[in-house]
Amino acid sequence: MNTVREVPPPPFRTAAPQKPALETEAEVTLTDVADEAVGTLHAFMEYVNSFLKLQGFRLEEELRSALVRVGMFLIAGLVALSGFILLSAGLVDWLAVLTSSRAAGFAIVGGAYLVLAVIVALVARSRAS
Repeated sequence: MNTVREVPPPPFRTAAPQKPALETEAEVTLTDVADEAVGTLHAFMEYVNSFLKLQGFRLEEELRSALVRVGMFLIAGLVALSGFILLSAGLVDWLAVLTSSRAAGFAIVGGAYLVLAVIVALVARSRAS
C-alpha cells in the first residue's frame, strides 16, 4: 500500500546581519583598507585551494610559482621601463648640449622612436599576413 507521508517544510531562517567591517566613514584608515583587502585575498585563495582539493587537483605549487613568475616579470618590466625613461632623458640632454637646442634633442629622440615604432608595426603586419 502506497501512502504519501506529509513532511513539514524546514523552518524559515534569515541570515544573521553581518557587522560592517568599518563602523563609520570617519574611522577609515589606510591600514583598515589594506587589512580588508588582504583578508579578502586570503579568503579567495582559501576558496581556490579548497576547490582544487575538492576536485582532486594538486596545483597549489604550480599556481604559486606562476604567480611568483608573473610578479617577477612585472617588477622586471617596471625596472626596465624606468631605465628606458632615464636613458631617453640622458640622450635628450646630451643631444641638447650638442645641438645647443633642447627642442632639437627631443625631436631627434622622438623621431628615432617614431621610426622604430613604424618599423615594428610593418614587421608585425607582414608576419600577420
